[in-house]
Amino acid sequence: WGHCEGQRVELDAFNIGRVCGFLYWEIYQYVNLLLAGGSAAWEADPDIMHGCCPDPFNQVTYRLIREKR
Repeated sequence: WGHCEGQRVELDAFNIGRVCGFLYWEIYQYVNLLLAGGSAAWEADPDIMHGCCPDPFNQVTYRLIREKR
């Protein structure tokens, strides 16, 4: 998929945002959690979540950020 360091992608529960389908499948639950106003108990900032892609050969780490609009 050609993801590169520093790449920014806007996505939501209905917009895959040009990311790999496996990565989107992995983050879908967290995207919905952030959109619903929730947060992860293990994260210091309630508006940010970190994780990594499930593909062991093309490892990509990500940061989901809930931005106020």
